[in-house]
Amino acid sequence: MADEPKTGEQTPGPEGNKDGFSPIVTQEQYEQVAARIRREAQAPYADYQAIKEKAEKYDEQQAAGQTDLDKANTRADKAEKELAGLKAAAQAEAWKQAVSAETGVPAGLLKGTTEQEIKDHAEEIAKAYAPPAAPVIKKQGAGNAAGNAFGDESLARLVFGNN
Repeated sequence: MADEPKTGEQTPGPEGNKDGFSPIVTQEQYEQVAARIRREAQAPYADYQAIKEKAEKYDEQQAAGQTDLDKANTRADKAEKELAGLKAAAQAEAWKQAVSAETGVPAGLLKGTTEQEIKDHAEEIAKAYAPPAAPVIKKQGAGNAAGNAFGDESLARLVFGNN
């Protein structure tokens, strides 16, 4: 009975050693095997930190490049809007000059952004400042309405003096 293994102990059989397998018996052997397995599992990820840093640098460059592109697009949009505004102002000024030539209303007084608005405004101004259409009364005789022989000029001298 002394030759029998104790409970929990295994003795390697002849077929166990043929595979190259040897059971782990001590804590030291276990730690060696565990460390080897960890190294093997981590080997594919050994350069992870370097790859991560490269990826972060790439992302930063992409973001910086995108930011520059966005800035350029914003500037281009602003320039296009400004150009459109200048073209519209030049066109409106040309319309004002043409309408001014047609109606006689000074171009500086005209307002509007379309040709029709400018024409309508010119017509309003022309109507508002047109000379009154009062009847013209011709002078009849040398006297005034009271029958006096005074003309307008002599009446004025009488009232205001001879100066």
